[in-house]
Amino acid sequence: MCLGVIQHTPDPAHTFSCLANCVRPGGELAIDVYAARLRSLLSWKCFLRPVTKRMDSRKLYKLIERITPALVPVSEFLSRVLGRFGSRLLPIVHYPALEPSPEVARQRAVLDTFDMYSPAHDHPQSIATVKGWFDAVGFIDVTVGYGPNGIVVRGRRPPAHP
Repeated sequence: MCLGVIQHTPDPAHTFSCLANCVRPGGELAIDVYAARLRSLLSWKCFLRPVTKRMDSRKLYKLIERITPALVPVSEFLSRVLGRFGSRLLPIVHYPALEPSPEVARQRAVLDTFDMYSPAHDHPQSIATVKGWFDAVGFIDVTVGYGPNGIVVRGRRPPAHP
């Protein structure tokens, strides 16, 4: 299982191939990667990452740690009023419904926002591309679709023949 990592490597296709080679015959591999979609191109990440990925990571984290908690209540309000669209109006990542408490949701918002802006590499993929990775290494029973974090794919290496 490899969730939220492959798109942050310099060559996601090569990274996937290396992971696939580690799967034993009959074993399964599940991944998720950011989706290359129009709404991704219109996100805060697209506008801010060219600057934030070059910042000293400690300074970036401290900045996010200061700003994000102040934006969390605004994000919650916008989400209540405008639904999912409202949560995308601010430059933070905040999913309060997924967390057991408001404090955990605030901490997670800081970490997820840092994760969005800090990586040196960020290579969203299309469903066709990711499905092609599984096909290229001969995996079977491949399922692919959109999940909460982007594209979710699962496949199985064929069993070894005696």
